[in-house]
Amino acid sequence: MPNVSEILRHVEKKATGKITTTLSESRESKSNFSDTQSQATGAAGEGVTPVRGIKYVSLHPDRLLRDERTCTQVIKLSYASNINYSEAIIGLRNRALLVGGNAISIVGWAESASSSGLVGKIYLCKKKPFHIHW
Repeated sequence: MPNVSEILRHVEKKATGKITTTLSESRESKSNFSDTQSQATGAAGEGVTPVRGIKYVSLHPDRLLRDERTCTQVIKLSYASNINYSEAIIGLRNRALLVGGNAISIVGWAESASSSGLVGKIYLCKKKPFHIHW
């Protein structure tokens, strides 16, 4: 049975062909960000608790966010843990809120019976005309 580190490596290679977490260049400024090596792994014994304000972070197809002129990619990260799909999405939404993002996309996913991993992108969008409010 694979552990979370193996799942994370599988997801990252499948989604990007390499294992990196990359800070993207802003579309509005020409600031250069360097690549950051990062692997977030852990165990969530009590599950994942949504942080206050998570309702403002929405999940969308990556193509939609990349094509939207008002959206800027903030960070791309890999995440693996012993949690299920819905808790992994909540974890990514929590991280998006903490780094100032308001939209996320999933670009890679893998799971086993005991753990799951994903590669996700966090975006900051000035407006989300494609967002459906429930």
